[in-house]
Amino acid sequence: MNFFDFDRLSTFIFNKKDHESIGDYFIQELENREKVMDSLLASIDNMNQHYDKIMKGSMESNESYSKKAA
Repeated sequence: MNFFDFDRLSTFIFNKKDHESIGDYFIQELENREKVMDSLLASIDNMNQHYDKIMKGSMESNESYSKKAA
C-alpha cells in the first residue's frame, strides 16, 4: 500500500517505518475479519445442511402418513 499526499510531501520527510506499521495493522485487521467471515459462512452452511435434513425427514414422515391414510 502506498499513500502519498503530494501537497504536504515537500514539507516533511516520509517515515517509512510508520507507513509500514500502519499497512501491517490494516493487513492484520483484514485477515482477522476474513477469518470471522469464514467462520460465519461455515456456521450458515451447517445450519442450512441441518435444515435440509430436518425438512427431508419431515417430508418423508408426511408422505408416510398420507400413504397410511390412503
